[in-house]
Amino acid sequence: MKREYFKKIFPYVLALLTVVLDAAYFDVFPFLIIYMAFEYLKFEDFVSAFRVLSFVVIHSALCFRTITFTHLILFSIYIFFSIVRNYFLKPFVPFLSYVLSIGLLVFFKGSYLPSILVICLMVLGLWRRYESS
Repeated sequence: MKREYFKKIFPYVLALLTVVLDAAYFDVFPFLIIYMAFEYLKFEDFVSAFRVLSFVVIHSALCFRTITFTHLILFSIYIFFSIVRNYFLKPFVPFLSYVLSIGLLVFFKGSYLPSILVICLMVLGLWRRYESS
């Protein structure tokens, strides 16, 4: 029972943690990449897309005090790759492209490249965990 409940609220806890940490440390260690990769791996239906849209707007408003165009591009990339991933025989290819495109957007937004590369490599490790589930 507790495990099922935790799985249900985990995306919301991760979103809250991401907003809090990115508000303080976005330029050093952008947790946005981790959150977006997790949402991509756990995409199920319209509710997931609505949750990501809400998160992107809140993240942009709280971390940058405005709704930025980069965050809208980020949401578009999420929707595009969520649709495309079902048409590939090897679904790692769209996931890799997705993570790299998010990393590139975060780099253009003002974060440090070495930390982005470390986070992207860590996120690629998530693939193994969620590929079997």
